[in-house]
Amino acid sequence: MIVVKAELITEDEAKQVRKKAFEALKQHLTDAGEGVTEVIAIEAGRTDEKSLKRLTQIQSQIKTLAKKVEDTKDEDIYRSDIVALEARGKEILAQFERLDTDVKLRVSLILAETKVVLAYSSIRWMADAQVIINDPELAMHRDPDWTFYHDKLRLGKEIERRFPRFYGHAVEGVGKNQGISVLLGGNPPNTPGVSPINALAQEVEKFLAWELRKVGLDMTYDLVKYENIKVIEVEIKQAPK
Repeated sequence: MIVVKAELITEDEAKQVRKKAFEALKQHLTDAGEGVTEVIAIEAGRTDEKSLKRLTQIQSQIKTLAKKVEDTKDEDIYRSDIVALEARGKEILAQFERLDTDVKLRVSLILAETKVVLAYSSIRWMADAQVIINDPELAMHRDPDWTFYHDKLRLGKEIERRFPRFYGHAVEGVGKNQGISVLLGGNPPNTPGVSPINALAQEVEKFLAWELRKVGLDMTYDLVKYENIKVIEVEIKQAPK
C-alpha cells in the first residue's frame, strides 16, 4: 500500500514539473525522429509506396514539432503554446494509426511510436503543471460528495488519453468504485528487453503520486499487475486516520 499525502502542489513545484516534462519532450521527439528515419531506411524497397509516403509525412511532422520545441524556452511557455503542441502530437499519433497493420506492427516502428506517445504524455504533464501555475487554487479539487468516484473516472480516462497506445498495445483506462483498471489490448510482437505492463505501471504510479495529492485528503493506492492478461488494477481509497 502506497500512501499519498495531501500536500498542496505549489506554483514553484509546478514550474519544476513543467521544466522536467519539457526536457523529456525534447528527448522523446529526438528518439522518435531517429526511430522513424531508421524504419524508412529499412522499409525502402519492401514496403508499398503509400506506407512509405505516410512514414515520410510522420518523419516530417516529428521534425517540425521538434524544431518548434527547440525554439521555445520553458519559461516562455503559455497555455496556448501547450494546446498547440498537444494538437500536433495528436495528429502524429493519428498518422501512425493510419499505417497498414503489417507495417504498424513491426518492432522498429512500435518503438518509434511509443516514443511519440511518451512525448505526448510529456505535453500532458506540461498542461497539468500550467493549470496550477496559472491558478494555484486548482492544485486541489476535492470531490464534493466524498466518494471520489468522479476522480477515479477522470483518472482512468486521463491515463487512456496520455497513453492511447503503448508498445503496440491499445490502452483503455477504466474508473471504478474501488479504483481504476488499465487494460492493454491487442497482441503486438514482443519488444526485446521491455515489459510493456511494467513500463506502463511505472507511468501510472508517477501519475497517481501527482494526481492524488489534489484530492485534499491523505489517500492510498495498491497497484497489482497481471502480466498474463495484461491488466493493471489499482485500488484507491482514503488513508486511515
